[in-house]
Amino acid sequence: DKWSPTHEREVLENYLTNIWDKSKPFAAVLSWNPPHPPYDQVPEEFLNLYETNHKYRENVPESWKTDPIFNSRFKEYYAAISGLDKEFGIIIDYLKENGLYENTTIVLSADHGDCMGSHGLYGKNIWYEESIRIPLYIHDNTLGYTIKDNLVESCDQLPTLLEILQVNPCETIEGVSALHSDKEYAFLCMMPGLPELIEPYVKLGLDSKCFGWRGLRTKGFTYIINNGTKPGFKQERWLYDNLNDKYQLKPQKLNKDDALCKKYDEVLKTFCVSQKDFFLF
Repeated sequence: DKWSPTHEREVLENYLTNIWDKSKPFAAVLSWNPPHPPYDQVPEEFLNLYETNHKYRENVPESWKTDPIFNSRFKEYYAAISGLDKEFGIIIDYLKENGLYENTTIVLSADHGDCMGSHGLYGKNIWYEESIRIPLYIHDNTLGYTIKDNLVESCDQLPTLLEILQVNPCETIEGVSALHSDKEYAFLCMMPGLPELIEPYVKLGLDSKCFGWRGLRTKGFTYIINNGTKPGFKQERWLYDNLNDKYQLKPQKLNKDDALCKKYDEVLKTFCVSQKDFFLF
């Protein structure tokens, strides 16, 4: 009968209080569903924080701002985030009150974002910043306080944690530790995965994994090759200047023969070969 993040936080607290063998280290993972759909499960105390004065991103269309269905989802989405803030804070307080905080490595991250109205879209399957940029906060008493602007991919989280724990990664682990890396590119990938998207390709004898889109994110730009998610889509190449156009409202459409495209295409091709990805360039 409780909101799932509250229940799961209580399960963790019960484990640490009543089950955990205090003579041994512990490891715990909380995989919270919110702010993922369904959006309408959020407790009233958090919904009440967003009754008025919504602050929309500049790339939310004007027509969406007056749409009651969107405004309801918008409120529920940010209310869920506020709810998670509270639950996470309770966990931090528990660790501090029980003398565990200073000796515990804590990681807060996510697998994807949500456009939530930006560019007139919901969801994650797009290359916009609202979808691909995710948080990565790490607390460990050996790190001190710092904010890093290096590019970090999801596959880098495990090597980073292993370095903090002073464990050597095995050869099969992908990614690099974010503590020292300064990679030039982060790689982006989306391929049609739902049955209703795969089936039209199968009927034509095509491999759906060759389609969708691939891209690069540098510190300043996002470069995308888009093959679409339906057969017959004409390939596109887009460049976004994320420093001077942070809401990605003015992309530049490129020709594959442009020098920049040739440079980035070679980088992407090398990466795709390493991943056995047969994307069509």
